[in-house]
Amino acid sequence: MSTLRYLAIDPERLDAMRRRGADEFGNPWKPRAAEGWEPLRCCLRTAGEGEDVALISYSPWPVPWDTPWGEAGPVFVCFRRRAGYQTPGEYPPDLRGRFSLLNPFDQTGARAYRHR
Repeated sequence: MSTLRYLAIDPERLDAMRRRGADEFGNPWKPRAAEGWEPLRCCLRTAGEGEDVALISYSPWPVPWDTPWGEAGPVFVCFRRRAGYQTPGEYPPDLRGRFSLLNPFDQTGARAYRHR
């Protein structure tokens, strides 16, 4: 059985989007004030009220996709770069107790159904 790892979005990939001023699907990278409930995929924590965040379209696979598992969806990230998530072997403490969907994938990129 494989070990679960909780991975935030690659900070280098987000930096490239910030430089372009748009996500990988061409949607503008613009700040919005957080209400304080938004799950941040760049650092796996909940945004603080008033914090600058961005809502982007994101896919864990490089665009264009070369997998039938390819999908994209809206995610919140910090508008400016932060430290990220440093303990991938531990479920993010700030996300405990939330109603969230964990959508795991194995090392080949296939959905890991037994972990859902």
